[in-house]
Amino acid sequence: MSPVPATISAIAATVAALLAAVNIYLTRRNENVKWAREVLVETFTQFLSASFEAKNAVKAAARLALDDPASSEIGRLRDEAARAEAEMRELQTRMRLLTTSTVIESAQALRLGVKDYVASLDVPEGITAHNDKAMRVDLWLRRDAFTSAVKKTLSL
Repeated sequence: MSPVPATISAIAATVAALLAAVNIYLTRRNENVKWAREVLVETFTQFLSASFEAKNAVKAAARLALDDPASSEIGRLRDEAARAEAEMRELQTRMRLLTTSTVIESAQALRLGVKDYVASLDVPEGITAHNDKAMRVDLWLRRDAFTSAVKKTLSL
């Protein structure tokens, strides 16, 4: 066998091996990006759902308090809202590992708004219909900012 075909064959085998290695690297990278994106979408969805759960529980408790301030249901609803806010806090930890500072800051602002809304049930004078509406509007704005940051991060 002459040295030219053997050399060409060796070069072709080396190029094929390099291309295979590049392909494996790119495939693994794409899978990691896909996994991270899926985890982020799930985390963002859970975070938003928890914010709505907390808001709905406080809203129900506030309306109940206007009609029957001594109702034992108010305490259960407050605990439900506090549990949802705690879930938001846990989800923020996952976000801190996987997303941008803009999303993290907007998530923090939303969670703190939820926390303030939950705390409004503890004020001695109680929550008024006007305060309740203003706080829900504030939460809507914070939720909208969070959603916009998420969409930008996910390129949607």
